Amino acid sequence: IQTNCVDPSDPEFKKSFRFMALAVRILDRALREDFGFQHLLWVFSGRRGIHCWVCDKRARDMNNTSRTAVVDYLNIFKGGEKDKTKLAATGAP
Repeated sequence: IQTNCVDPSDPEFKKSFRFMALAVRILDRALREDFGFQHLLWVFSGRRGIHCWVCDKRARDMNNTSRTAVVDYLNIFKGGEKDKTKLAATGAP
């Protein structure tokens, strides 16, 4: 799967799009079941991939520390741009 595949004529696009669709289902479920959010808007922005706008008042009122904690909980990739990206498969809490 190419994580930067945005050209529908590229043979890898279909695989990449399936990967993104599955990621949306997993993230949607976690945001709803683990955090109790109800109002989610998923958008696909082409070059930058998928995004979720959480529209619940509780989410909008979160400070940066709380938002970062949610992202860290959901993040399975570790490392920065200069590091090799690693998949952290530690299991469910």
